[in-house]
Amino acid sequence: MERVCKKIFRCAECKKEFEGRGSLHKHLKQHGLSLAEYYTLHYPRANKLTGEPLPFKKFEEYFERDFSTKQQLKKWCAKAPAPEVGKYILGLIEKRQLKKDRHYAPFHLEAKSCFLPDIDTYRKIFGSYNEAVKKIGLCPLYGERLPKKFFTFTLPEDLRIAIDTREQSPLSFSFRTDAHKLDVGDYTLFGDHYSYTYVDRKSGSDLHATLSNQNYERFQRELQRVKERDSYLFVVIESTPQKMIKASRAFKRAANIDFVLKRVRDLSYEFQGHCQFLFSGSRKISEEIIPRLLYKGKEVWDTDMQYFLDHELDRRNTE
Repeated sequence: MERVCKKIFRCAECKKEFEGRGSLHKHLKQHGLSLAEYYTLHYPRANKLTGEPLPFKKFEEYFERDFSTKQQLKKWCAKAPAPEVGKYILGLIEKRQLKKDRHYAPFHLEAKSCFLPDIDTYRKIFGSYNEAVKKIGLCPLYGERLPKKFFTFTLPEDLRIAIDTREQSPLSFSFRTDAHKLDVGDYTLFGDHYSYTYVDRKSGSDLHATLSNQNYERFQRELQRVKERDSYLFVVIESTPQKMIKASRAFKRAANIDFVLKRVRDLSYEFQGHCQFLFSGSRKISEEIIPRLLYKGKEVWDTDMQYFLDHELDRRNTE
């Protein structure tokens, strides 16, 4: 018979042993201790930036994080010696991807929505993000450069955009458009410019609904159809995570943006090579970028479009 070794959890107060962490946590009531009191008393941890004790909020976060806020992580990365920062931030990726059994390095939106430094921090320390993650045996989920002058090149005048007949709020383009029933997405190109690339347009509330428990499997099936066709779907959201948070508060929605972003990350890995989410921030930017995505097609399938769009919009805002 195969011998199974069970992990034992020992109470630091009375040394009593338990087979599960949940049982240990229930037991702490006998000592009149909350989880926060127990762990900060027996397993104190110091903030890597300030040296102050780290507060206990959640078990995993307490032992995985060395800062109270992401802003503190960013500040430490800016002031600590580069070799120390480099080793530490590579370790963050290595531990995260190992825990989640992922074989690609995080993408820009993932880094922004998780407790990780942004991509530019890795570029500053190592020269390039690709070279940084190569040191730990990974490559980026989206590792190609943006085509030159992507945001400014002149599109062909004969571009014809197909708009799905079920699209409820179609965008306006300066090109010929025709209604056509599409099997996937809301937009693609007709004729010689067809690039096996599709765009699914969504508002912030649409994204909430699509990734809800009621609709999630249906959307997975749509992405599976994209994969079987050896095609690609850009999910372009005419909002930002920040705007979605404000909207949820205003309308008192139960939907949690962290839950939505987790599903965005999960789907990005599950359908790697066939799917990418892009928060454009507005209908105007969606109308500008969608024809370019469709025209460039395979040239941008492996490009972290959110990273380059965010930088382009930042550049415009500073002009």
